[in-house]
Amino acid sequence: MEVSTALSSTYSICLLLSRQCSKGSCRQSWQVCPRPATVEKWYIAAVNSANANANVNVGGVPTSSTSPVAAPTSFSHVPESNSNSNGVTPAVAPASGSISSSAASSNDTGFHNFPSETRRNTQEAVARGIAERHRDRPIAEYAAIVKQAEIAVLNMDPQTHSKTLVQTAEQNRERERQVYALLWLMKSCQAQPDSYVPRGRIFAQYAASCAQNGLKPLSQASLGKLIRAVFPDLTTRRLGMRGQSRYHYCGLKLVGPAQNSSETDTPSSMTNKVGLSATAPHSPMPMHLFPQQPSQVSTSASISASSPLLSLQQQQQQQYYQQQQHYQQHYQQQQQQQLYQQQQHQQHGLPHNVNSQISSPSNDYYHPYTHTKSNPIGLEPLTTDRAFNDYESVFMENMYDHIFSNEVPIPSDYALKFPKIPRSQLPAGTDEDIVSALESLYHVHCNTIFEHIRFMRFDQLPNCLVLFGSGSISPQMYNLFTHESLHYWVYECDLITHVSLIKCLSRMVLDFDKVPASSIVKLEEFAKAYDEIISESTIDLPVVMLAHKTEIVKNFSRLVRKLIQLIKYLRETSKILPNFQHMSKDWLSYDNLDDVLYVINRNGYEKIVPMIRQFMSVDVTRFVDELASGVVRLDVFVRRFCEIISSVRDVPAYKIMECIMMFSKVFMADINIEMQQKGYPWYVLDMLFNLLIGYCYELNRFI
Repeated sequence: MEVSTALSSTYSICLLLSRQCSKGSCRQSWQVCPRPATVEKWYIAAVNSANANANVNVGGVPTSSTSPVAAPTSFSHVPESNSNSNGVTPAVAPASGSISSSAASSNDTGFHNFPSETRRNTQEAVARGIAERHRDRPIAEYAAIVKQAEIAVLNMDPQTHSKTLVQTAEQNRERERQVYALLWLMKSCQAQPDSYVPRGRIFAQYAASCAQNGLKPLSQASLGKLIRAVFPDLTTRRLGMRGQSRYHYCGLKLVGPAQNSSETDTPSSMTNKVGLSATAPHSPMPMHLFPQQPSQVSTSASISASSPLLSLQQQQQQQYYQQQQHYQQHYQQQQQQQLYQQQQHQQHGLPHNVNSQISSPSNDYYHPYTHTKSNPIGLEPLTTDRAFNDYESVFMENMYDHIFSNEVPIPSDYALKFPKIPRSQLPAGTDEDIVSALESLYHVHCNTIFEHIRFMRFDQLPNCLVLFGSGSISPQMYNLFTHESLHYWVYECDLITHVSLIKCLSRMVLDFDKVPASSIVKLEEFAKAYDEIISESTIDLPVVMLAHKTEIVKNFSRLVRKLIQLIKYLRETSKILPNFQHMSKDWLSYDNLDDVLYVINRNGYEKIVPMIRQFMSVDVTRFVDELASGVVRLDVFVRRFCEIISSVRDVPAYKIMECIMMFSKVFMADINIEMQQKGYPWYVLDMLFNLLIGYCYELNRFI
C-alpha cells in the first residue's frame, strides 16, 4: 500500500510537471516536448523513490520486491498545435542529432523501466527535431545519410561485433529512416483545409522516393502515425461512389515533386482514369492513348455542383486530357524505337517477336526497360529477353571487364535499376496508387536481397526474402502482385537481382587470396540452403511465378557453388605451383603442340584452334617463365583466358567450350607420355582450364 501510494504520489508530481511544461511557452504535448529527457528523469526519480521505499521493512530489514510496478503507458493530454505556414507543428529537439544523446544522459535502468509507448514517443520527438533542422536541405542529401546508416548495419558481423554495437547501429538506422520519412512529409505535404488526397497516394509517393534513393520505406502503419504527428488536425473520410470509394486525408495537399507525378484528385476522377486503361482486344494501340475531351467524361451524380470536389474533378479531367496527348506522342516514339530494335535483331540473326506483349519488356509503351548500361559499373544485364536460343549464343564481348574486373570498385550505396510495371497490360480499373506503391516496394525488396547477399548478411536474409513481411502491403496490392499480367515483370526484377549478384560475387575470383576463409564457408552454406529458403518464403505464390523464381534461384545457386569451387582451386593452385619452377624448362622442350591441335581440328573449330595456339604459345609461356622466377600470376592467367575466349564473335560459346575440353584431354594424354612423372603440375594447370571454361560458359548463359 505504501509502495503504490508513494509511486502514485511521485508519478502525479511528474505528470503535473509535464503538463505544466506543455502549458508553457512551447505549448506542446509530451509527444513533441522539447525536453523529453527532463520529463524522463522525473519519472525515473519517481520509480527509484518508490523502489527505495519498497525495500525497507517495518522492522528495518531490507527486502526485495519482485512484483512489477504498474505505470501509465503514456502522458495523454490533448495537444495544442501551433502550425506554421506548411501546416506542420514545429518541434525542437536536443542539440545532438542522435537518439542516444537524450537517452544516454539518463539512467539506463530507469529508461528500460520507462513505458514503451512513452519511449517511442520520445524517439519520434527526437526524429522530428532532426527533420526540422534539415528541412531546408535537399532530401537527396539526407538520403545519403540514411543509406550510410543502413550500410553500417550490413557491414557489422554479429560474430566479430558486440551485441551492443549491433543494436546501437540498428537503432540509428531506424531513427534515420524515421527522419527521412518526416523530412519527406514536411517537403511533400501541406495542410490545406479544402484539399483531399487518397491515403494510399501518400504512401505510394513516399515509397517511390525511397526506391529512387535506394532506401527501405517504413510500413504504411508507421507512416500513418508520422502523418498524424506532423499534421494533427487531419481527418479521414471515405469518398467516392459506392463500390469505388477509398479513404482520403481531408485537409492535406501534395506539393512539390510529389504533386507533379500524381496530382491530388477525387475518387470519381480516379475511377475514370483507371477505367480508360483497358486495352482493346484486337487493337494495336491501347484505348487510353485516344484522349477523351473533358466534356465526354461523365461526373458522379452524387457530387453536388457546389461541392469543391466537383471543381477539383474538372481540373483533373483537363489535366488527364493533356497527359494523354503526351502519352500518345511517347507511344509513337516507342513504336519507332521498337522498329529499330527489330531491324537490329534481323541484322544479327536473332528472332524478334513484334506481336508479343509479354516476350520483352521493351514492347510496353509506358515504361520500357532500357537495354543499356545505366552506370559505369554495369552490374545489371544488358537484356532480360530470354526469347532467343541461348544454346547458340556467343560469349559476352569483353567478358573480363564486365564480370571479373575489380578495377572500378562498387560503391557501398550501389542500387540496382529495375523496369517499371507495364501499365498497358494491367487489368481495367487498376488503382494507379497501388501500382506505384507495389512497383516501389518490389524494387526496394530486390535491392534489399542484393545488399544482404553482397554483404553476406545471410543471418537476416530469410526475413528479407519473405515478400513484404514488414506489413506494408495491402490485400489489394498483393492481389495485383500475383496477377498474371505481372508475372514477367516480377521475373525481370528477380533476374536482374541475381544476375547483378553473380557478377558482383565473381569479382572475388581475382581476389581469391584475399577472401577470408570464413566468408567462403558462409557463402558455401548459403548456396546450399538458398533453394530451400526461397521455397519456404514463396510457398503461397502462383505456380507460374513460383516456377520462374525457382528456375532463377537454382541457376544462381549452382553458379555460386561453381564459383566457390573455382576460388578454392585457385587458392590451392597458388600454393602448389611455386614448388614446380621447372615447368618453364619442360615447356620449352615440349614441341608436340601443333600435333595435338591437328588432332582436334575439325569442322567448326577453324576459328577456335588458332585462339588456343596463341594462348598456349604466348600466355602460358609467359606464365611458366614468371613461375620460374618465383612469381605466380594467376590473376593475369584468368584475365588472358577470359579475353581470349570472348574475342571470338562468330562461334557459339558451346563450341568454344567443347573444343577446349577436347584439347584438354588430348593435351594431357600427350603430356603424360612425354613428361611422365613431371606431368603433375600440368595436370593442376589443366584442371584450372576446365574449371574456368565451365564457369564462364554457365555464367554467360545466365547473364
